[in-house]
Amino acid sequence: MWRIIKAGVPTVMLFLVGCNEYGYRYQPHAQLTSNPIYADYRVQPKSVDILVDTDGLKLNNVAIAKPDGQIVKPTSVDYPVFASQYDPGNEVTMRSSAEFAQGPTVAHFDKTAIGSGPWDVQVDINTLSPQTIRVGER
Repeated sequence: MWRIIKAGVPTVMLFLVGCNEYGYRYQPHAQLTSNPIYADYRVQPKSVDILVDTDGLKLNNVAIAKPDGQIVKPTSVDYPVFASQYDPGNEVTMRSSAEFAQGPTVAHFDKTAIGSGPWDVQVDINTLSPQTIRVGER
């Protein structure tokens, strides 16, 4: 039995190291290590949903830049719930005055307006410089 457990631990550790909290596949290059930003997409019958994990920060603006330079805005954006987080200190729990996203932000884009992937998703996130994340396969 111990052989099975010993063999499985490295595999599980390798799997966990390669994942972020929500299992998104894409991230911008040259991003700040203190605020990892991830994204993913879901293709629906009439739309493409871009999910952005902002590491708790507010997504101020999101758009898709098409190869011809045209910028496409989302038809709607679903923001997560924002709540204060508690910071456990030395025997005292401190409440943060800032509120943080409790999940990903989802931007819905019209499928015909953005065409087929991959898509260059431009994100403007509170306190970070604007970044571009390429999502989707060709």
